[in-house]
Amino acid sequence: VPTVYPELSTTKVLTMEFVKGVRVNDLTALKELGLHPLHVADTLSRTFAEMALCHGFVHGDPHAGNVYARAHPGFVFHAQRGGTPADVAETKEAQIIIMDHGLYHTMDDAVRLNFCSLLVSCILRRSRQMQVLGEKFAGQLYRYFPLILSPWFIFGTKIGYAELLAAKDGRLPPGVELKDVGDFLVGLHDGGTNFLGVLHSIGYTRGLLNDLQWPERRRIKALGEFAVRGKADKQLHPGGESKAGAMSRLWLAFSVMWVVLQTDLLALQLTVLLFLSKPFNQAAGAFIPGVQICVV
Repeated sequence: VPTVYPELSTTKVLTMEFVKGVRVNDLTALKELGLHPLHVADTLSRTFAEMALCHGFVHGDPHAGNVYARAHPGFVFHAQRGGTPADVAETKEAQIIIMDHGLYHTMDDAVRLNFCSLLVSCILRRSRQMQVLGEKFAGQLYRYFPLILSPWFIFGTKIGYAELLAAKDGRLPPGVELKDVGDFLVGLHDGGTNFLGVLHSIGYTRGLLNDLQWPERRRIKALGEFAVRGKADKQLHPGGESKAGAMSRLWLAFSVMWVVLQTDLLALQLTVLLFLSKPFNQAAGAFIPGVQICVV
């Protein structure tokens, strides 16, 4: 975060540190700085996940003009989380530069903890918990709320084939009126926490990660890890003074590993289903050109 110089600022002029960097999604410029896009994406994904899920602070407008990257002074990235190929393991470590801090959305602990629990439930595919927590955010449209966070979260929802076809055709699901959608959006905006702004921010961040070709599996792993950490006592947060016992720290480490493993299983489940759907897609296309079986 660029330093503010109050002695050079007035009520009309804000003077800040000049930080040289490049837009976080400019692949060519990143490589010219010796930064690998996947390293940048890893840092970006984890930074915004920790800000929101552990601290409840969500940047209101994280588009590419407000998020830059530079080589971290004095550091070389020797090991990439998530299995980046060895030929890029010696590139420089990225430092994310976040600007335009005039708009933040703040989640109080109750909302933040519910959101963390919802993310973990989606990854673990716990239908009942997804419904209970989803209703807190989306009311009667709770079944569709996890899909806003990631299409991978379809498992555990009670979405039927007719609803999938409606989504494929760009129609509202059966039984859902336009007024229901409007009420849902108003509720997200006016429910104490502007959660509509939170979703807007998550969408922007996901767009940046897509530009960096960051796999959805890695994004979900970061959300899952920091959702688990966000639910834990603040004394267990990385960088904080740890007063918790060894068993508590061990349980946190195990919980993080379990969510990461479940994300990999979720990816495998999707891969298998997409593979099994190919014969049906081919058969459907033989009778009606362009028709495919919608899996997710």
